[in-house]
Amino acid sequence: MSQLQAQGVVKRFGGLVALDDVSFAVDPGELIGLIGPNGSGKTTLLNVLSGFERPEAGVVRFEERICNKLEAHELAQAGLARTFQVTKIFRRLSVLDNLLVPGLTDWTISRKDAADRGGEILARLELEALSDELASNLSGGQSKLLEFGRIMMLSPRVVLLDEPFGGVHPTLKTLMHGTIRRWNKSGVTILLVSHDMGSIFGLCNRVLVLHNGALIADGAAEDVRAEPGVIKAYLGDESMRAV
Repeated sequence: MSQLQAQGVVKRFGGLVALDDVSFAVDPGELIGLIGPNGSGKTTLLNVLSGFERPEAGVVRFEERICNKLEAHELAQAGLARTFQVTKIFRRLSVLDNLLVPGLTDWTISRKDAADRGGEILARLELEALSDELASNLSGGQSKLLEFGRIMMLSPRVVLLDEPFGGVHPTLKTLMHGTIRRWNKSGVTILLVSHDMGSIFGLCNRVLVLHNGALIADGAAEDVRAEPGVIKAYLGDESMRAV
């Protein structure tokens, strides 16, 4: 049974068709890459799946629940969370307090318990020593890790990651790769958007390709990488050989 599904999804902005009859299904526990050139509709698709945008046509289902009209916070509470291409953290709060914001949305959890859980998550992300620092003092890569941590506080079943590796130091990228693998191994379903082809093909067994708002490929990573239509639309011969 599919955990997340888009069926005939259409999204327009004025005369621009950002998503054109997009259909695919994600099974529980998958780690799927979503690629495509700039302007192909990747972030728009994540916005529609996570409740930040409404589709003009088609259906989005999360665990068999139609969620076209659900708000983003309702989907997050239901178990579907996402990060953003432009990192969104509370820069005037401490690193630990950034985790307490989602952690305390569950009113049954005490502040102490939430803080203890936040500390454990920061340790796993190698941010424990920075727990009292203002989030504004973090590097770009550390800020993206902090976004990972905030999602972990929600214990989601599905995570949508939008360009998590952009501008990240290689050492932190390696840590992020390990975090994603462990997350997925624990049973979390992940849809990963990235222009970093090494990360996509190193992490994902299945890859979706968007081009001009349409889904032009969906299959095993090795098959998609070798597909002529994908090479022509997005990657180019030399880029594919370099992966």
